[in-house]
Amino acid sequence: MKTLKKLTAIISIFIFSMLAACGGSQIDEAADLVAEANKKIAESDRLVKKTEKKNKELFAVFIKTNEDLQEYKQEMSAKAKGIVKDFERASDLAENAADKFAEAGNLNLPENYKAYLDTKAEELIKRSEAVEARKENAQAFLDYDDATMIKKFEENNEKSEKLTAEARELGKKADKIKEENGNIYFAETRVK
Repeated sequence: MKTLKKLTAIISIFIFSMLAACGGSQIDEAADLVAEANKKIAESDRLVKKTEKKNKELFAVFIKTNEDLQEYKQEMSAKAKGIVKDFERASDLAENAADKFAEAGNLNLPENYKAYLDTKAEELIKRSEAVEARKENAQAFLDYDDATMIKKFEENNEKSEKLTAEARELGKKADKIKEENGNIYFAETRVK
C-alpha cells in the first residue's frame, strides 16, 4: 500500500510537471501569435489612417448638380476604387489579427489569459467590420446616384460608428481583464 501511494505520488508529480511544461510552451506560443497579430494591427491602423485622409479628400467637394456629380464621379473613380481596395486590405488585416488572437485563445492557457485573448479577438472583428462599413461609402460613390448614394452614406456612417463604439467597449473589457490579473501573462500582448 505504501509503495502504491509513493508510485501514485511520483506519477502525479510527473504528470503535473509535464502539464506545467506544456502550459509554459503554450504561453510562449500564444505570445508569438499575439506578436504576429500586433504587427497586423499596426499595419491595419496605418492603412486606415492613410485611407481616411483620401476618403475625406474624395468627399470634401461640394457638388451642386447631378451633372456635376457625374463628371466628378468620372474624374475620381480611380481614387474611389483605390479607397475601396485599401479599406478592404485594412479590414482583412484586422480580421487576420482577430484570427491570431482566437487561435491563441484556443491554446492550453490560464482561463484569465484566454478571456483576454477571446475579448481581443471580438474587438478586432468589430474593428474589421467597422472598416468594411467605411469602405462602403467609397463603393456607394461608385455605384449609386445622388439620393441613393446619400442614403447609403448615412447608413454606412451609422453602422461604422456603432461598430467602432462596440470595439472600444471590448477593448476596455480586455484592458480590465489584463489589469485585474496584474498583467501576469499580458506583457507581450499589448494592443493599442
